[in-house]
Amino acid sequence: MGATQARDEKVMIKAEVDEKASKTHEYVSYILTKLIEHSPLREREMVDIEIYENKTPFPKITETTDYYQDGKLTIPDADYTRERREARTAALNKYHVERFSELCTLINENEVQGNILRAHLKFTIIDPEKIYAECKKYDVSIPDKDGVLKNTNPAVAKFYNDPPRIMWNGGIVPIRYNSRQQDVCRLAFQRQVNEVIQWDDIANAIDPAILRDIQKGRRSIRYAVYRLNLKVEEKCGKYLFALQDKSFYRVA
Repeated sequence: MGATQARDEKVMIKAEVDEKASKTHEYVSYILTKLIEHSPLREREMVDIEIYENKTPFPKITETTDYYQDGKLTIPDADYTRERREARTAALNKYHVERFSELCTLINENEVQGNILRAHLKFTIIDPEKIYAECKKYDVSIPDKDGVLKNTNPAVAKFYNDPPRIMWNGGIVPIRYNSRQQDVCRLAFQRQVNEVIQWDDIANAIDPAILRDIQKGRRSIRYAVYRLNLKVEEKCGKYLFALQDKSFYRVA
Protein backbone atom coordinates (compact mmCIF):
# COMPACT_ATOMS: atom_id res chain seq x y z
CA MET A 1 0.00 0.00 0.00
CA GLY A 2 1.50 3.34 -1.06
CA ALA A 3 1.89 6.51 0.98
CA THR A 4 -0.64 8.45 -1.12
CA GLN A 5 -3.32 5.85 -0.60
CA ALA A 6 -2.45 5.68 3.10
CA ARG A 7 -3.07 9.37 3.61
CA ASP A 8 -6.48 9.08 1.96
CA GLU A 9 -7.62 6.27 4.28
CA LYS A 10 -9.00 6.78 7.76
CA VAL A 11 -6.98 4.75 10.24
CA MET A 12 -9.05 3.14 12.97
CA ILE A 13 -7.26 3.29 16.30
CA LYS A 14 -8.83 1.66 19.33
CA ALA A 15 -7.90 2.51 22.89
CA GLU A 16 -8.90 1.32 26.32
CA VAL A 17 -7.70 1.66 29.90
CA ASP A 18 -5.87 -1.42 31.16
CA GLU A 19 -7.56 -1.90 34.54
CA LYS A 20 -5.08 -4.56 35.68
CA ALA A 21 -1.98 -2.45 35.08
CA SER A 22 -0.01 -1.18 38.09
CA LYS A 23 -0.15 2.36 36.67
CA THR A 24 -3.96 2.19 36.67
CA HIS A 25 -3.99 0.89 40.24
CA GLU A 26 -1.80 3.84 41.28
CA TYR A 27 -4.14 6.18 39.43
CA VAL A 28 -7.22 4.93 41.29
CA SER A 29 -5.33 5.41 44.57
CA TYR A 30 -4.51 8.96 43.49
CA ILE A 31 -8.16 9.78 42.74
CA LEU A 32 -9.30 8.27 46.04
CA THR A 33 -6.61 10.18 47.93
CA LYS A 34 -7.72 13.44 46.35
CA LEU A 35 -11.35 12.70 47.18
CA ILE A 36 -10.56 11.83 50.78
CA GLU A 37 -8.68 15.10 51.27
CA HIS A 38 -12.14 16.66 51.38
CA SER A 39 -13.21 14.42 54.26
CA PRO A 40 -15.72 14.42 55.83
CA LEU A 41 -17.34 13.83 52.45
CA ARG A 42 -20.94 14.81 51.80
CA GLU A 43 -23.41 13.77 49.14
CA ARG A 44 -23.58 16.18 46.17
CA GLU A 45 -20.31 17.83 47.18
CA MET A 46 -18.19 18.68 44.12
CA VAL A 47 -14.49 17.84 44.14
CA ASP A 48 -12.07 19.17 41.52
CA ILE A 49 -9.11 16.87 40.77
CA GLU A 50 -6.28 17.72 38.40
CA ILE A 51 -4.81 14.98 36.23
CA TYR A 52 -1.98 15.53 33.78
CA GLU A 53 -0.33 12.78 31.80
CA ASN A 54 3.36 12.38 32.68
CA LYS A 55 2.98 14.74 35.66
CA THR A 56 0.38 13.11 37.93
CA PRO A 57 -0.44 9.41 38.30
CA PHE A 58 -2.18 8.34 35.11
CA PRO A 59 -3.84 5.10 33.97
CA LYS A 60 -2.28 2.85 31.36
CA ILE A 61 -4.06 3.26 28.03
CA THR A 62 -3.46 0.56 25.43
CA GLU A 63 -3.88 1.31 21.73
CA THR A 64 -4.44 -1.06 18.81
CA THR A 65 -4.94 -0.66 15.08
CA ASP A 66 -5.60 -3.01 12.16
CA TYR A 67 -2.68 -1.49 10.28
CA TYR A 68 0.07 -3.18 12.28
CA GLN A 69 1.96 -6.06 10.73
CA ASP A 70 4.99 -7.74 12.27
CA GLY A 71 5.04 -5.02 14.91
CA LYS A 72 5.22 -2.15 12.45
CA LEU A 73 2.74 0.21 10.83
CA THR A 74 2.07 -0.87 7.27
CA ILE A 75 1.12 2.68 6.23
CA PRO A 76 4.18 4.95 5.86
CA ASP A 77 4.47 8.73 6.12
CA ALA A 78 1.33 9.17 8.21
CA ASP A 79 0.61 11.27 11.31
CA TYR A 80 -2.09 9.83 13.56
CA THR A 81 -1.92 12.41 16.35
CA ARG A 82 -5.56 13.44 16.06
CA GLU A 83 -6.86 9.88 15.78
CA ARG A 84 -4.82 8.76 18.80
CA ARG A 85 -5.93 11.75 20.85
CA GLU A 86 -9.59 11.14 20.10
CA ALA A 87 -9.35 7.42 20.85
CA ARG A 88 -7.42 7.91 24.10
CA THR A 89 -9.69 10.71 25.29
CA ALA A 90 -12.79 8.59 24.66
CA ALA A 91 -11.20 5.67 26.51
CA LEU A 92 -10.33 7.84 29.51
CA ASN A 93 -13.80 9.38 29.70
CA LYS A 94 -15.43 5.96 29.43
CA TYR A 95 -13.19 4.61 32.18
CA HIS A 96 -14.01 7.43 34.61
CA VAL A 97 -17.73 7.06 34.08
CA GLU A 98 -17.68 3.29 34.55
CA ARG A 99 -15.01 2.92 37.24
CA PHE A 100 -16.37 5.54 39.62
CA SER A 101 -20.07 5.22 38.76
CA GLU A 102 -21.14 4.13 42.27
CA LEU A 103 -18.94 6.68 44.01
CA CYS A 104 -19.15 9.89 42.01
CA THR A 105 -20.63 11.46 38.92
CA LEU A 106 -18.18 12.95 36.43
CA ILE A 107 -19.67 16.22 35.18
CA ASN A 108 -17.04 17.27 32.63
CA GLU A 109 -14.96 15.77 29.87
CA ASN A 110 -11.20 15.86 29.53
CA GLU A 111 -9.23 18.65 27.96
CA VAL A 112 -6.55 17.70 25.48
CA GLN A 113 -3.40 19.37 24.20
CA GLY A 114 -1.55 17.67 21.37
CA ASN A 115 -1.16 14.05 22.35
CA ILE A 116 -1.09 14.81 26.08
CA LEU A 117 -4.24 14.22 28.11
CA ARG A 118 -5.06 16.49 31.01
CA ALA A 119 -8.13 17.66 32.88
CA HIS A 120 -9.61 19.24 35.95
CA LEU A 121 -12.05 16.45 36.70
CA LYS A 122 -15.16 17.65 38.49
CA PHE A 123 -16.64 14.80 40.47
CA THR A 124 -19.92 15.07 42.38
CA ILE A 125 -20.05 12.76 45.39
CA ILE A 126 -22.79 10.12 45.24
CA ASP A 127 -22.03 7.86 48.23
CA PRO A 128 -19.36 8.87 50.78
CA GLU A 129 -19.49 5.49 52.55
CA LYS A 130 -18.67 3.62 49.34
CA ILE A 131 -15.72 5.94 48.81
CA TYR A 132 -14.46 5.17 52.32
CA ALA A 133 -14.88 1.44 51.63
CA GLU A 134 -12.99 1.74 48.35
CA CYS A 135 -10.17 3.58 50.12
CA LYS A 136 -9.69 0.61 52.45
CA LYS A 137 -9.27 -1.70 49.44
CA TYR A 138 -6.48 0.52 48.11
CA ASP A 139 -4.83 1.19 51.48
CA VAL A 140 -5.68 4.87 51.23
CA SER A 141 -5.61 6.42 54.69
CA ILE A 142 -9.00 7.73 55.80
CA PRO A 143 -8.57 10.71 58.08
CA ASP A 144 -10.58 10.38 61.23
CA LYS A 145 -11.96 13.87 61.76
CA ASP A 146 -11.83 13.70 65.55
CA GLY A 147 -8.39 12.11 65.45
CA VAL A 148 -7.00 14.82 63.18
CA LEU A 149 -8.39 17.64 65.25
CA LYS A 150 -8.14 16.29 68.79
CA ASN A 151 -4.69 17.78 69.40
CA THR A 152 -5.44 21.15 67.85
CA ASN A 153 -6.80 24.23 69.57
CA PRO A 154 -10.13 24.98 67.84
CA ALA A 155 -9.70 28.70 68.55
CA VAL A 156 -6.41 28.88 66.61
CA ALA A 157 -6.53 28.60 62.82
CA LYS A 158 -3.76 26.54 61.24
CA PHE A 159 -2.74 26.26 57.58
CA TYR A 160 -0.99 23.18 56.22
CA ASN A 161 0.53 23.35 52.76
CA ASP A 162 0.71 19.64 51.84
CA PRO A 163 -2.04 18.92 51.20
CA PRO A 164 -3.23 22.54 51.40
CA ARG A 165 -5.93 22.88 54.05
CA ILE A 166 -7.07 25.07 56.92
CA MET A 167 -7.99 23.59 60.31
CA TRP A 168 -10.05 25.79 62.59
CA ASN A 169 -13.05 25.74 64.89
CA GLY A 170 -13.57 21.99 64.51
CA GLY A 171 -13.47 22.01 60.70
CA ILE A 172 -11.07 21.06 57.92
CA VAL A 173 -11.11 23.21 54.79
CA PRO A 174 -9.37 21.73 51.70
CA ILE A 175 -7.69 24.23 49.39
CA ARG A 176 -6.97 23.53 45.75
CA TYR A 177 -3.33 22.92 44.81
CA ASN A 178 -1.48 25.62 42.83
CA SER A 179 -4.32 28.09 43.25
CA ARG A 180 -4.46 31.78 44.13
CA GLN A 181 -6.25 30.75 47.35
CA GLN A 182 -3.31 28.53 48.34
CA ASP A 183 -0.94 31.44 47.69
CA VAL A 184 -3.05 33.77 49.82
CA CYS A 185 -3.20 31.25 52.69
CA ARG A 186 0.51 30.54 52.65
CA LEU A 187 1.35 34.23 52.89
CA ALA A 188 -1.47 35.26 55.25
CA PHE A 189 -0.49 32.64 57.82
CA GLN A 190 3.03 34.03 57.91
CA ARG A 191 1.53 37.14 59.52
CA GLN A 192 0.16 37.51 63.03
CA VAL A 193 -3.54 37.40 63.86
CA ASN A 194 -5.13 40.84 63.36
CA GLU A 195 -2.07 42.06 61.44
CA VAL A 196 -3.31 44.08 58.47
CA ILE A 197 -2.10 42.82 55.08
CA GLN A 198 -2.31 45.08 52.04
CA TRP A 199 -3.65 43.66 48.78
CA ASP A 200 -0.54 44.95 47.02
CA ASP A 201 1.78 43.13 49.46
CA ILE A 202 0.08 39.83 48.70
CA ALA A 203 0.12 40.47 44.95
CA ASN A 204 3.82 41.36 44.94
CA ALA A 205 4.67 38.27 46.97
CA ILE A 206 2.76 36.00 44.58
CA ASP A 207 3.77 37.65 41.30
CA PRO A 208 4.47 41.38 40.77
CA ALA A 209 3.01 41.05 37.26
CA ILE A 210 -0.42 40.82 38.88
CA LEU A 211 -0.21 44.56 39.56
CA ARG A 212 0.47 45.63 35.98
CA ASP A 213 -3.22 46.39 36.05
CA ILE A 214 -3.50 47.60 39.65
CA GLN A 215 -7.28 47.54 39.95
CA LYS A 216 -7.63 44.15 38.30
CA GLY A 217 -4.76 42.74 40.37
CA ARG A 218 -6.25 43.93 43.64
CA ARG A 219 -9.65 42.54 42.70
CA SER A 220 -8.15 39.13 41.97
CA ILE A 221 -6.60 38.98 45.45
CA ARG A 222 -9.74 40.26 47.12
CA TYR A 223 -11.84 37.70 45.27
CA ALA A 224 -9.52 34.89 46.39
CA VAL A 225 -9.90 35.96 50.03
CA TYR A 226 -13.67 36.29 49.60
CA ARG A 227 -13.94 32.75 48.17
CA LEU A 228 -11.76 31.45 51.01
CA ASN A 229 -14.12 33.00 53.52
CA LEU A 230 -17.07 31.20 51.94
CA LYS A 231 -15.25 27.86 52.11
CA VAL A 232 -14.22 28.41 55.71
CA GLU A 233 -17.72 29.47 56.75
CA GLU A 234 -19.16 26.32 55.20
CA LYS A 235 -16.80 23.98 57.08
CA CYS A 236 -16.08 25.98 60.24
CA GLY A 237 -19.20 28.07 60.77
CA LYS A 238 -17.72 31.58 60.43
CA TYR A 239 -15.40 33.78 58.41
CA LEU A 240 -11.65 33.62 59.01
CA PHE A 241 -10.66 36.83 57.22
CA ALA A 242 -11.83 40.39 57.74
CA LEU A 243 -11.89 42.33 54.47
CA GLN A 244 -11.17 46.05 54.28
CA ASP A 245 -11.00 48.49 51.37
CA LYS A 246 -7.41 47.73 50.33
CA SER A 247 -6.38 45.12 52.88
CA PHE A 248 -7.49 42.22 55.06
CA TYR A 249 -6.41 40.35 58.19
CA ARG A 250 -6.92 37.01 59.93
CA VAL A 251 -9.21 36.98 62.94
CA ALA A 252 -7.79 33.71 64.33
